[in-house]
Amino acid sequence: MKVLSTLCLILLCFAKSDGQNIEPLINSLEQLLEKHRTPGAMISIVRKDRVLFTGGIGYANVEQEEKVTDKHLFRLGSVSKSFTALAILKLVEAGKLKLSDKILDIVPYLPIQNNWADTNPITIAHLLEHTAGFDDMHFHSLYNNEDVATPPLKKVVLKHKSSLVARWQPGTRMSYSNVGYVVAGCIVEEIAGMPFHLFLEKTILKPIGMKDSGFYFAPPPAHVPVATGYKYKDGAYKISPFLSMNIEPAGSLCSTAADIEKFLQFMLNSKADTLLSQASLERMESPATGLATALGLTYGYGLGNGNSWIKGYHFHGHNGGIDGFGSDYKYSKEADLAVAISINTLISPKPLLDEIFDYFLEEEKPSTARQLQPIPQVLRDKYQGFYTNKSPRHQRHIFIDQVSEGMNLEFRDKFVLASTMFGEPIDTLWYAGQHQFYWGQKQLPSNMFLEDEHKRPILISSFSYHQKTSKTYQWTRFIVLMLSLASLLLYLIYGVVWAAIQLLKGKSSKYRPRLILWLACLGFIMIPLGLGLTILNMKHANEINVAGLSIFLGSLLFFALSFVAVFLSFRQKQETKAFQLYYGTTALLVCVLGMYLYCNDVIGFMMWSY
Repeated sequence: MKVLSTLCLILLCFAKSDGQNIEPLINSLEQLLEKHRTPGAMISIVRKDRVLFTGGIGYANVEQEEKVTDKHLFRLGSVSKSFTALAILKLVEAGKLKLSDKILDIVPYLPIQNNWADTNPITIAHLLEHTAGFDDMHFHSLYNNEDVATPPLKKVVLKHKSSLVARWQPGTRMSYSNVGYVVAGCIVEEIAGMPFHLFLEKTILKPIGMKDSGFYFAPPPAHVPVATGYKYKDGAYKISPFLSMNIEPAGSLCSTAADIEKFLQFMLNSKADTLLSQASLERMESPATGLATALGLTYGYGLGNGNSWIKGYHFHGHNGGIDGFGSDYKYSKEADLAVAISINTLISPKPLLDEIFDYFLEEEKPSTARQLQPIPQVLRDKYQGFYTNKSPRHQRHIFIDQVSEGMNLEFRDKFVLASTMFGEPIDTLWYAGQHQFYWGQKQLPSNMFLEDEHKRPILISSFSYHQKTSKTYQWTRFIVLMLSLASLLLYLIYGVVWAAIQLLKGKSSKYRPRLILWLACLGFIMIPLGLGLTILNMKHANEINVAGLSIFLGSLLFFALSFVAVFLSFRQKQETKAFQLYYGTTALLVCVLGMYLYCNDVIGFMMWSY
């Protein structure tokens, strides 16, 4: 039996490959699957003119011990965005669209809010480069519990209407938003006059040779080999069911290793391909909107196509994550190498990618492009300090992120050390001149220091927008909020212990002030409890249920009673001075936490309509 297993592994290593023995690599990848609690993976590795490997390792279905093959469909999540961008470019080359077209000229029925519409209208390019200023998907709009078949995207995009708000001038900051791609798909349907998935199949997937791939709203038919998604919990694999989502153009593509192999070679051989012009594919790889690009930075997120630097080579591609699956693909024309991986558990396949790149790119490509310069003193004096993110992906989450997020920048001679507010290293910025910096090991300048319209120092890139702020203020807010949270939790414990002691002693006591503050603290606990229950059952986040009501009622109870507790803290004449001080301090800190949540629109938050 062992001999047979070894023979099968050897055949696998040569199957659909160029004859190179990659058995050591396959062994390493299988070990990584086991280490990271991942059932299986589909893998494609190609060069321009040959296939290095296409196939699978591990299990497509754990319960049935079904091995992954090159024909198993995997859900690719946000890798779908690259294909949506290809569809838009196909319409552009057909003369039916321009990337500079205003989206409201095409789909005027969309309820888009843009305070800068006269000077900065949202264009198709903004959607594809995530520079429209839209918030990402809201909880209530993630899953579709109504339709049994793929709905028109005109209907789907309206479910995301609360995200269709430009939070800043379109075309200035990049903030990743799935909603922008849903709008882009809606435009495809409007112009093409057919369902999005059919247009993609007809004009992109089949011409490339991806005959088994498709955009799936619901699970594929029973006769189609599909990998099962999993999450590892409590020492076992739990199935992640295939749930219908409102993200078709942004994340519904399913594909196989055999099909992705053809896509990778298509991207590597763009000069020789007739599906799209070389100019269109080069535009896909390069950002052209955003403040960073306008000021000369060329490294960033293009049209559904990101950038990365690996082993000294410039790679393009996109990653993705969706219920039970994690995916990534990367290609580099200068390295003549392209790799795609999808695994059937929702974690990043980066460890497997790194192993493959280490195998085929054994040595780092020598750096020839970077030219470092000393940082002028005037630049150091003006821009050294603490910076916070001003282009959040989820506006609703910012009240959590801003508590401890931020980046401290310490200037040296030719570089800047970036670290967290707690001093943990992030990376290094190397000066390239003209206020431009290389981030880490990138071979092209990707970041730039400048002032905004209010003369405030900012650090921008195609991916981020950070503004200089007070580190003292950041630490003060962090300490106060942590003290508030600690006081709240301690008082909850105190209240239970005190009540138990009173019951044991059989004493009656004036407990109303104690109870009021304890109930306020309990109301706060209902907020994260409701959020946790929502995350466990996201499919029903758009319904009025226990989870949503816990957040709504708990936040109101917390906010109202925290003020009552502060008022009562001045009316406890019968209590000892020590307890009055403890109660009053706790009530005040709890009230401060309540005000912070109120200012960030958490109080009275209705999950089912967000």
